[in-house]
Amino acid sequence: MSLSLKELQSARIIIRGAGIIGLSIAWSLIQRGLRPVIVDPSPVRQRASWAAAGMLSAQFEALIEPEVSLQLKVIAERSATLWKEFASNLERESKIAVRYWSGPTIGLLTAAQLDYFRDLNRLEAINAAPDRRELEQFAPGLNSGRRSAILFPRDGQVENRAALEALLKICEPYIVRQVDNVEENADLLIDCMGWQSDGVRPVKGQMLALRPHSSHPRVPVRWGASYIVPKTDRTIIGATVEPDDTSFEVSNSVRDNLLAAACDLFPDLGNVDDIIEVWSGMRPMARRQRPIIGWLQQDQHYIASGHYRNGILLAPVTAKIFLNDLLGEDEDFTVDVSELRPDKR
Repeated sequence: MSLSLKELQSARIIIRGAGIIGLSIAWSLIQRGLRPVIVDPSPVRQRASWAAAGMLSAQFEALIEPEVSLQLKVIAERSATLWKEFASNLERESKIAVRYWSGPTIGLLTAAQLDYFRDLNRLEAINAAPDRRELEQFAPGLNSGRRSAILFPRDGQVENRAALEALLKICEPYIVRQVDNVEENADLLIDCMGWQSDGVRPVKGQMLALRPHSSHPRVPVRWGASYIVPKTDRTIIGATVEPDDTSFEVSNSVRDNLLAAACDLFPDLGNVDDIIEVWSGMRPMARRQRPIIGWLQQDQHYIASGHYRNGILLAPVTAKIFLNDLLGEDEDFTVDVSELRPDKR
Protein backbone atom coordinates (compact mmCIF):
# COMPACT_ATOMS: atom_id res chain seq x y z
CA MET A 1 0.00 0.00 0.00
CA SER A 2 1.46 3.35 -1.06
CA LEU A 3 -0.40 6.65 -0.86
CA SER A 4 0.33 10.26 -1.71
CA LEU A 5 0.47 13.04 0.85
CA LYS A 6 -2.54 14.62 -0.85
CA GLU A 7 -4.56 11.43 -0.36
CA LEU A 8 -3.53 11.29 3.29
CA GLN A 9 -4.54 14.88 4.08
CA SER A 10 -8.18 13.88 4.52
CA ALA A 11 -7.49 10.43 6.00
CA ARG A 12 -8.13 9.65 9.67
CA ILE A 13 -4.80 8.22 10.83
CA ILE A 14 -4.84 6.55 14.25
CA ILE A 15 -1.69 5.39 16.04
CA ARG A 16 -2.19 3.06 18.99
CA GLY A 17 0.68 3.47 21.46
CA ALA A 18 2.64 6.52 22.60
CA GLY A 19 6.00 4.92 23.33
CA ILE A 20 9.06 5.98 21.38
CA ILE A 21 8.08 3.90 18.31
CA GLY A 22 4.53 5.28 18.04
CA LEU A 23 5.66 8.84 18.75
CA SER A 24 8.53 8.65 16.23
CA ILE A 25 6.10 7.51 13.55
CA ALA A 26 3.63 10.23 14.59
CA TRP A 27 6.36 12.89 14.45
CA SER A 28 7.36 11.80 10.95
CA LEU A 29 3.73 12.31 9.84
CA ILE A 30 3.40 15.66 11.64
CA GLN A 31 6.57 16.87 9.89
CA ARG A 32 4.79 16.24 6.59
CA GLY A 33 1.73 18.26 7.53
CA LEU A 34 -0.48 15.35 8.58
CA ARG A 35 -2.54 15.18 11.79
CA PRO A 36 -2.48 11.67 13.29
CA VAL A 37 -4.51 10.77 16.36
CA ILE A 38 -2.31 9.02 18.96
CA VAL A 39 -4.21 6.82 21.40
CA ASP A 40 -2.61 5.64 24.64
CA PRO A 41 -4.36 5.36 28.01
CA SER A 42 -1.29 4.21 29.95
CA PRO A 43 0.81 6.48 32.20
CA VAL A 44 4.20 7.53 30.82
CA ARG A 45 6.05 5.57 33.52
CA GLN A 46 4.52 2.32 32.28
CA ARG A 47 6.07 2.62 28.83
CA ALA A 48 9.16 0.60 27.97
CA SER A 49 10.69 3.75 26.47
CA TRP A 50 10.62 5.44 29.88
CA ALA A 51 11.99 2.41 31.74
CA ALA A 52 14.90 1.78 29.37
CA ALA A 53 18.54 2.77 29.87
CA GLY A 54 18.83 4.51 26.50
CA MET A 55 21.67 2.43 25.06
CA LEU A 56 22.32 2.57 21.33
CA SER A 57 24.29 -0.66 21.25
CA ALA A 58 24.01 -1.87 17.67
CA GLN A 59 27.42 -3.54 17.78
CA PHE A 60 27.01 -5.23 21.15
CA GLU A 61 23.48 -6.52 20.50
CA ALA A 62 24.52 -8.03 17.20
CA LEU A 63 27.38 -9.84 18.87
CA ILE A 64 25.78 -11.05 22.07
CA GLU A 65 22.46 -12.32 20.71
CA PRO A 66 22.91 -15.45 18.55
CA GLU A 67 19.30 -15.04 17.37
CA VAL A 68 20.04 -11.64 15.83
CA SER A 69 20.16 -12.12 12.07
CA LEU A 70 22.59 -10.37 9.76
CA GLN A 71 19.65 -8.42 8.32
CA LEU A 72 18.59 -7.06 11.71
CA LYS A 73 22.24 -6.27 12.50
CA VAL A 74 22.42 -4.11 9.37
CA ILE A 75 19.12 -2.39 10.22
CA ALA A 76 20.30 -1.68 13.79
CA GLU A 77 23.58 -0.21 12.58
CA ARG A 78 21.70 1.93 10.06
CA SER A 79 19.43 3.23 12.81
CA ALA A 80 22.44 4.05 14.99
CA THR A 81 23.77 6.27 12.19
CA LEU A 82 20.38 8.04 11.98
CA TRP A 83 20.33 8.92 15.67
CA LYS A 84 22.62 11.97 15.48
CA GLU A 85 20.32 13.82 13.08
CA PHE A 86 17.20 12.45 14.80
CA ALA A 87 18.41 13.79 18.17
CA SER A 88 19.46 17.14 16.71
CA ASN A 89 16.06 17.68 15.05
CA LEU A 90 14.27 16.54 18.21
CA GLU A 91 16.19 19.00 20.38
CA ARG A 92 15.68 21.86 17.95
CA GLU A 93 11.92 21.35 17.72
CA SER A 94 11.21 20.50 21.37
CA LYS A 95 13.88 22.69 23.06
CA ILE A 96 14.67 19.69 25.30
CA ALA A 97 18.21 18.29 25.51
CA VAL A 98 18.20 14.53 24.85
CA ARG A 99 21.99 14.18 25.37
CA TYR A 100 22.81 11.98 22.40
CA TRP A 101 26.32 10.60 22.72
CA SER A 102 28.29 8.39 20.34
CA GLY A 103 31.07 6.36 21.91
CA PRO A 104 32.25 2.97 23.09
CA THR A 105 30.59 0.23 25.07
CA ILE A 106 32.63 -2.30 27.04
CA GLY A 107 31.29 -5.84 26.69
CA LEU A 108 32.37 -8.61 29.05
CA LEU A 109 32.38 -12.06 27.45
CA THR A 110 33.11 -15.50 28.86
CA ALA A 111 35.75 -17.63 27.16
CA ALA A 112 33.01 -19.81 25.65
CA GLN A 113 31.19 -16.76 24.26
CA LEU A 114 34.43 -15.40 22.84
CA ASP A 115 35.23 -18.67 21.04
CA TYR A 116 31.65 -18.98 19.77
CA PHE A 117 31.58 -15.52 18.26
CA ARG A 118 35.05 -15.85 16.79
CA ASP A 119 33.78 -18.95 14.99
CA LEU A 120 30.90 -16.87 13.61
CA ASN A 121 33.32 -14.12 12.54
CA ARG A 122 31.21 -11.64 14.52
CA LEU A 123 34.24 -10.01 16.11
CA GLU A 124 35.46 -8.53 12.84
CA ALA A 125 35.61 -4.73 12.73
CA ILE A 126 35.55 -4.63 16.55
CA ASN A 127 38.57 -3.53 18.55
CA ALA A 128 38.84 -6.86 20.35
CA ALA A 129 40.80 -6.17 23.52
CA PRO A 130 41.23 -2.68 24.99
CA ASP A 131 44.63 -2.12 26.59
CA ARG A 132 45.03 -1.42 30.31
CA ARG A 133 45.13 2.34 29.74
CA GLU A 134 41.83 2.31 27.84
CA LEU A 135 40.19 0.15 30.48
CA GLU A 136 41.33 2.49 33.24
CA GLN A 137 40.10 5.47 31.23
CA PHE A 138 36.64 4.05 30.48
CA ALA A 139 36.04 1.73 33.43
CA PRO A 140 38.29 2.53 36.40
CA GLY A 141 38.47 -0.26 38.95
CA LEU A 142 36.93 -2.92 36.69
CA ASN A 143 37.40 -6.46 38.00
CA SER A 144 36.37 -8.53 34.99
CA GLY A 145 37.38 -11.85 36.58
CA ARG A 146 37.34 -14.61 34.00
CA ARG A 147 35.51 -12.51 31.44
CA SER A 148 37.29 -10.85 28.52
CA ALA A 149 36.71 -7.14 28.01
CA ILE A 150 35.79 -6.22 24.44
CA LEU A 151 35.55 -2.62 23.24
CA PHE A 152 32.67 -1.76 20.89
CA PRO A 153 33.76 1.64 19.55
CA ARG A 154 30.67 2.57 17.50
CA ASP A 155 27.93 2.27 20.12
CA GLY A 156 26.39 5.14 22.08
CA GLN A 157 23.49 6.25 24.22
CA VAL A 158 20.78 8.86 24.65
CA GLU A 159 18.83 10.15 27.64
CA ASN A 160 15.74 8.11 26.80
CA ARG A 161 13.40 9.81 29.29
CA ALA A 162 14.33 13.19 27.84
CA ALA A 163 13.82 11.88 24.30
CA LEU A 164 10.40 10.55 25.28
CA GLU A 165 9.54 13.87 26.95
CA ALA A 166 10.62 15.75 23.81
CA LEU A 167 8.48 13.57 21.54
CA LEU A 168 5.51 13.87 23.91
CA LYS A 169 5.87 17.66 23.86
CA ILE A 170 5.84 17.76 20.06
CA CYS A 171 2.99 15.26 19.74
CA GLU A 172 0.90 16.42 22.71
CA PRO A 173 -1.81 18.16 20.61
CA TYR A 174 -2.48 14.85 18.87
CA ILE A 175 -2.61 12.51 21.90
CA VAL A 176 -5.89 11.25 23.36
CA ARG A 177 -6.53 8.62 26.00
CA GLN A 178 -9.32 6.80 24.16
CA VAL A 179 -11.10 6.57 20.81
CA ASP A 180 -14.32 4.59 20.50
CA ASN A 181 -14.49 1.93 17.79
CA VAL A 182 -10.90 2.54 16.74
CA GLU A 183 -10.77 0.11 13.84
CA GLU A 184 -14.07 1.27 12.37
CA ASN A 185 -13.09 4.95 12.65
CA ALA A 186 -9.60 4.69 11.15
CA ASP A 187 -8.72 5.04 7.48
CA LEU A 188 -5.18 4.04 8.52
CA LEU A 189 -4.52 2.20 11.80
CA ILE A 190 -0.94 1.84 13.08
CA ASP A 191 -0.32 -0.63 15.93
CA CYS A 192 2.59 0.47 18.14
CA MET A 193 1.28 -1.06 21.36
CA GLY A 194 4.44 -2.90 22.37
CA TRP A 195 3.80 -5.97 24.51
CA GLN A 196 0.03 -5.50 24.09
CA SER A 197 0.23 -6.04 20.32
CA ASP A 198 -0.92 -9.34 18.88
CA GLY A 199 2.00 -11.80 18.69
CA VAL A 200 4.11 -9.90 21.23
CA ARG A 201 4.73 -10.91 24.86
CA PRO A 202 5.95 -8.89 27.87
CA VAL A 203 9.40 -9.48 29.36
CA LYS A 204 9.69 -7.57 32.60
CA GLY A 205 12.93 -5.93 33.62
CA GLN A 206 13.77 -4.47 37.02
CA MET A 207 16.42 -1.74 37.34
CA LEU A 208 17.94 0.64 39.84
CA ALA A 209 19.90 3.88 39.79
CA LEU A 210 22.76 5.06 41.99
CA ARG A 211 23.97 8.57 42.72
CA PRO A 212 26.71 9.36 40.19
CA HIS A 213 30.28 9.09 41.46
CA SER A 214 33.76 9.51 40.00
CA SER A 215 34.48 5.82 40.70
CA HIS A 216 31.71 4.69 38.34
CA PRO A 217 32.45 3.55 34.77
CA ARG A 218 32.43 6.36 32.21
CA VAL A 219 30.93 4.31 29.39
CA PRO A 220 28.27 1.57 29.37
CA VAL A 221 29.50 -1.82 30.57
CA ARG A 222 27.47 -4.87 29.52
CA TRP A 223 27.55 -8.60 30.24
CA GLY A 224 24.75 -10.90 29.07
CA ALA A 225 21.44 -9.12 29.71
CA SER A 226 23.02 -7.02 32.49
CA TYR A 227 24.51 -3.56 32.26
CA ILE A 228 25.86 -0.51 34.05
CA VAL A 229 25.09 2.74 32.23
CA PRO A 230 26.47 6.08 33.47
CA LYS A 231 24.24 9.13 32.99
CA THR A 232 24.84 12.75 33.92
CA ASP A 233 22.65 12.55 37.02
CA ARG A 234 22.69 8.84 37.90
CA THR A 235 24.23 5.45 37.10
CA ILE A 236 21.74 2.80 35.96
CA ILE A 237 22.13 -0.90 36.80
CA GLY A 238 19.93 -3.50 35.14
CA ALA A 239 18.17 -5.62 34.33
CA THR A 240 16.21 -8.75 35.13
CA VAL A 241 14.58 -10.88 32.41
CA GLU A 242 11.13 -12.03 33.59
CA PRO A 243 8.90 -13.30 30.75
CA ASP A 244 5.13 -12.83 31.00
CA ASP A 245 5.21 -10.95 34.31
CA THR A 246 3.01 -7.87 33.82
CA SER A 247 3.27 -6.46 37.35
CA PHE A 248 5.25 -3.27 37.82
CA GLU A 249 6.27 -4.26 41.32
CA VAL A 250 9.94 -4.13 42.27
CA SER A 251 11.58 -6.53 44.70
CA ASN A 252 14.13 -5.62 47.36
CA SER A 253 15.85 -8.98 46.93
CA VAL A 254 16.12 -8.45 43.15
CA ARG A 255 17.43 -4.94 43.79
CA ASP A 256 20.10 -6.32 46.11
CA ASN A 257 21.09 -9.03 43.61
CA LEU A 258 21.45 -6.51 40.79
CA LEU A 259 23.63 -4.29 42.93
CA ALA A 260 25.75 -7.21 44.16
CA ALA A 261 26.41 -8.44 40.61
CA ALA A 262 27.51 -4.95 39.56
CA CYS A 263 29.71 -4.58 42.64
CA ASP A 264 31.45 -7.85 41.77
CA LEU A 265 32.77 -6.00 38.71
CA PHE A 266 33.25 -2.61 40.38
CA PRO A 267 33.84 -3.11 44.13
CA ASP A 268 33.67 0.65 44.82
CA LEU A 269 30.41 1.16 42.91
CA GLY A 270 28.26 1.83 45.98
CA ASN A 271 25.79 0.28 48.39
CA VAL A 272 22.07 0.28 49.12
CA ASP A 273 22.30 3.74 50.68
CA ASP A 274 23.44 5.12 47.30
CA ILE A 275 20.29 3.95 45.49
CA ILE A 276 18.11 6.86 44.38
CA GLU A 277 15.50 5.00 42.32
CA VAL A 278 14.18 1.52 41.56
CA TRP A 279 11.68 0.75 38.79
CA SER A 280 10.54 -1.82 36.26
CA GLY A 281 9.28 -1.95 32.68
CA MET A 282 7.95 -4.39 30.09
CA ARG A 283 10.06 -5.16 27.03
CA PRO A 284 7.89 -6.15 24.04
CA MET A 285 9.29 -9.40 22.62
CA ALA A 286 7.98 -10.96 19.41
CA ARG A 287 8.32 -14.69 18.90
CA ARG A 288 11.58 -14.52 16.94
CA GLN A 289 13.07 -11.71 19.06
CA ARG A 290 12.92 -9.24 16.23
CA PRO A 291 10.46 -6.41 15.51
CA ILE A 292 7.31 -6.83 13.44
CA ILE A 293 7.06 -3.98 10.92
CA GLY A 294 4.74 -3.79 7.93
CA TRP A 295 1.23 -4.04 6.56
CA LEU A 296 -1.14 -6.63 7.97
CA GLN A 297 -3.62 -8.42 5.74
CA GLN A 298 -5.92 -5.42 5.76
CA ASP A 299 -4.34 -2.64 3.66
CA GLN A 300 -5.32 0.02 6.16
CA HIS A 301 -3.70 -1.75 9.15
CA TYR A 302 0.05 -1.39 9.86
CA ILE A 303 2.12 -2.77 12.75
CA ALA A 304 5.42 -1.57 14.22
CA SER A 305 5.92 -3.45 17.46
CA GLY A 306 7.96 -6.11 19.28
CA HIS A 307 11.27 -4.21 19.39
CA TYR A 308 12.22 -6.03 22.62
CA ARG A 309 15.41 -4.46 24.06
CA ASN A 310 16.04 -2.13 21.13
CA GLY A 311 13.07 0.21 20.86
CA ILE A 312 15.20 3.29 21.57
CA LEU A 313 17.91 2.23 19.13
CA LEU A 314 15.49 1.30 16.34
CA ALA A 315 13.07 4.25 16.61
CA PRO A 316 14.56 6.38 13.79
CA VAL A 317 14.85 3.52 11.31
CA THR A 318 11.36 2.22 12.17
CA ALA A 319 9.83 5.61 11.32
CA LYS A 320 11.82 5.64 8.08
CA ILE A 321 10.68 2.13 7.13
CA PHE A 322 7.07 3.13 7.83
CA LEU A 323 7.30 6.26 5.67
CA ASN A 324 8.82 4.28 2.83
CA ASP A 325 6.04 1.68 3.08
CA LEU A 326 3.39 4.41 3.18
CA LEU A 327 4.72 6.99 0.73
CA GLY A 328 7.63 5.29 -1.04
CA GLU A 329 9.42 8.62 -0.69
CA ASP A 330 13.08 7.63 -0.25
CA GLU A 331 14.40 5.57 -3.15
CA ASP A 332 17.91 5.68 -1.63
CA PHE A 333 16.75 3.82 1.48
CA THR A 334 17.56 0.30 0.36
CA VAL A 335 17.78 -1.62 3.65
CA ASP A 336 16.30 -5.11 3.36
CA VAL A 337 13.51 -5.51 5.96
CA SER A 338 11.90 -8.68 4.61
CA GLU A 339 12.61 -10.63 7.84
CA LEU A 340 10.65 -8.08 9.89
CA ARG A 341 7.41 -8.36 7.91
CA PRO A 342 4.29 -9.65 9.69
CA ASP A 343 4.09 -12.76 7.51
CA LYS A 344 7.49 -13.85 8.90
CA ARG A 345 6.57 -13.67 12.60
